[in-house]
Amino acid sequence: MSAQIVFLTLFLGLTSGVQPVALHVDGPVKSIRLLLGGRQVAALKGPPWSTTIDFGPLAPRRLEAIAYDASGDEIARASQLLNLPKPTAEFEIALENDGSTAALRWQHLMHLKPKSATLSVDGRPLSLGPDFRAALPKLDPLAPHILSAEMMFEDGFVGRKELVIQGLRSDSTGTELSPVLFWQSRAKPMANPADCFSIDGRPVRVSAVEKPRAVVVIVQEPFPGEAIEKFEFFLRAQSSVGTIHRFPLADDTWERLQWPIAESYGNEESTSVLFARSVDMPAQQGGMVWLLTRSFEDRKRLDDPRRFADAVAVAGLNATAGGLRRAVVLVLDWHKDASRYDPKAVREYLAALRVPLVLWSLSGPRPDVADSWGEVQDISSAAKLEKATEQLRRMLDSERVAWLATDPLTALHAAVKEECGLQPTR
Repeated sequence: MSAQIVFLTLFLGLTSGVQPVALHVDGPVKSIRLLLGGRQVAALKGPPWSTTIDFGPLAPRRLEAIAYDASGDEIARASQLLNLPKPTAEFEIALENDGSTAALRWQHLMHLKPKSATLSVDGRPLSLGPDFRAALPKLDPLAPHILSAEMMFEDGFVGRKELVIQGLRSDSTGTELSPVLFWQSRAKPMANPADCFSIDGRPVRVSAVEKPRAVVVIVQEPFPGEAIEKFEFFLRAQSSVGTIHRFPLADDTWERLQWPIAESYGNEESTSVLFARSVDMPAQQGGMVWLLTRSFEDRKRLDDPRRFADAVAVAGLNATAGGLRRAVVLVLDWHKDASRYDPKAVREYLAALRVPLVLWSLSGPRPDVADSWGEVQDISSAAKLEKATEQLRRMLDSERVAWLATDPLTALHAAVKEECGLQPTR
C-alpha cells in the first residue's frame, strides 16, 4: 500500500513567527516528524495531522515532513521551501482512500478558486468531479506510475504538477537547476567555470554563467512630493528633448515601482498581504528623475499606513524570480513605518537572498537610520542623484548569474574560487 503526505498549508508569501501547519496523510502512516532547517520542530503521533510551528525570523528555509510506519521506517516525505520565489498559486496531488482516489488541493495567494483542471495517469485522462477528485484505475504496484495535473485559476494563472507513484512511496517531480547571483571581480573571468563552485566544500556542477537582463525595484513614497520639489526644474523642462531620459540606467535594465501600501486577501483560514506595484518598464522609457517622480495612481489610498520595510522584503523576494540581475532601491521617507518587520531583519533577509539593497535619501544624510537600514546615499540634488545612479548602474553591470545543479535554498550557500573572477554578493 502506497503512503503519502502532502502539505495542505502552502506558504506562498513571507513566512515567520508562529504559524499553523496542516498535512494530508494517506496509507500506513503512524507518525510524522516536522523539520525546519534540518531541526525537528514537531512530532505528530496521529490524526489530526496538524500543529503550530514557530518559524522564527524571516529567512529562506526548508520545511520537511517525514512519515514513518509502525516499525519506525520512513515511508513518505514532503517538503517545501519558505521565503523563496513561488508562483501565485500552488496545488498538490493528494492520494486518498488508500490510494484509490486522487484529489487536487490548492492554495492561491489571493484566495482565488480554480476554474478548471485536468488529471491523467500515465498519459490517460481521468474524469475529475466538481470537487476536483478522481477515481484511480487499478495500477500495477510494482511499476512506477505518473500522475499529471494542470489547474487554471480565476485570474488565468495555470499551474502544473506531477506525482510519481511506485511501491510504498510517492514523490513529486521537479527540476534542480537554480540561479545564484555573483559579482564579477575582474575584467575577464575564467572561460571555463566548471570547477569554480562548491557548497559546503563539495563541488557543484554549473550549467552556465551569464549576464541576463537586470531588474531594479524602487520602493518609494506613493506621492513623491519631495522628489517633485527637488527636481522641479527638470519636470518643468520635460518638453525639452532628452529631459525625461536624464540619469538613465542601462538599456538592458527593467524598472519597477513598488509602493509601501498593502492590501489584504484572506479567508477564515489565512490572510495574504500584497503590495501595490507598477508594471515593469524598460529603462529607455525614462531616466531616474522621471522614475522617482511617478505617483501612485489610486489617490483614495494615499492616506493608508506606510509599510516600507515590509514592501522592501516583498520587493527582494520578487526580484529573485527568473534568475535576473537585480537590486532593490529604497528611497527613505519621513513617514511613520507601520511594518511588521524591522529594517535590520529585512536587510539580513535580502542579504540571504543575495539581493543588493541600495538606500537613497532625498533629504540629505540620514544618520538616524544608520543602525537600522545602514549606509544611505544622499540624492538631494541633481548632481548627487546622477552619481548615485551611475553607482547603481556599475553595480548591476558587474553582476553575473550562475546556474547551479542544486535546489534554490542550497544554491544560496554556494561559494566560488577567487581565481575564477567572481565573488559572492554578500
